Amino acid sequence: MSGHANIKTRELHRENNGQSSAAGPRFGGPPGAVLFASDGRCAGRLVGTALVKRASAGKHQLRRPPAWAVDVGALRQAQEAGATEVVIRDLDSGMTYRTPIDAFWRRGFSVNRGFGEQQALALSWWQMDDPRAPRQLTLLEAPA
Repeated sequence: MSGHANIKTRELHRENNGQSSAAGPRFGGPPGAVLFASDGRCAGRLVGTALVKRASAGKHQLRRPPAWAVDVGALRQAQEAGATEVVIRDLDSGMTYRTPIDAFWRRGFSVNRGFGEQQALALSWWQMDDPRAPRQLTLLEAPA
């Protein structure tokens, strides 16, 4: 079965079950194709060319070594569908982590800590955007 067969939109999932998906309101975020892990849970969404995942660092971020992990099947599905990056939005801090999807295969490592086969990538390989950090306004954003 191809990876595309496992990608379902939220609307299709609702039609098939008559109720919201496991990724529904609790997952939140932009609409997009839902990517499922091997155990059937939502592993993220395909939004444009990004696999977007929302997670709580306190519960989901690896501590040793400090890293984010993504389900291997979801990574493959996203790549087959044309994704070029992975974006993780930390629900605890509001931080957004970005990295090219290829970095998972080149610099990542395999891990299975009870949630299926995952590929993890150390935090040092992620671009981190903190919405609370001060930033310079652009000319169009400057007060009149």
